[in-house]
Amino acid sequence: MALIRCPECGTEVSDKAGSCPRCGCPIASAAQLNTVEMGFDTVSGQVFNTGCTVYGPDGEVLAKCHQGDTISFPCSRPMTVTVKMSGAFGKPKIDVEPGGKYQVSISGMGKVRVQKVSRIREPREAGFWGSI
Repeated sequence: MALIRCPECGTEVSDKAGSCPRCGCPIASAAQLNTVEMGFDTVSGQVFNTGCTVYGPDGEVLAKCHQGDTISFPCSRPMTVTVKMSGAFGKPKIDVEPGGKYQVSISGMGKVRVQKVSRIREPREAGFWGSI
C-alpha cells in the first residue's frame, strides 16, 4: 500500500481507497491513471466473432481483442490511436488521454465509430448492417 495525495484536498490517502475519507473525492490508482479502456460492441449475424485492433501513433499494435470485449492499454500521455474492427468499414483515429474511457460501436452501414464516455457499457449487438 502506498500513500498518495488527494487531488481535491491534499490529504494523504491509501492508493487502494475508493475515495478520500476527508472530502469524498474519488481516488484513482496510478495504474488506472496511466491506461486507456475501450469497450467494443458486437455485430449480430456474423459467422465469426472478428478481431479488433488498436494501433498507436507510429502504427504499433497497442491492444487486440474480439468484438464484445473491453480492453485496456498503457497511455502515459495524450496520443492519437487508430481503431480497426474486422468486418466493419473504416479505421477511425481518436485522440485518447491517460485514464480515459472510450466506446467503439458500429453505426450506419457498418461504419466504426469511437467516442469518449464516462463509463464503458455492456456490449450491445448491432444488426448485420450496423443498425441498433
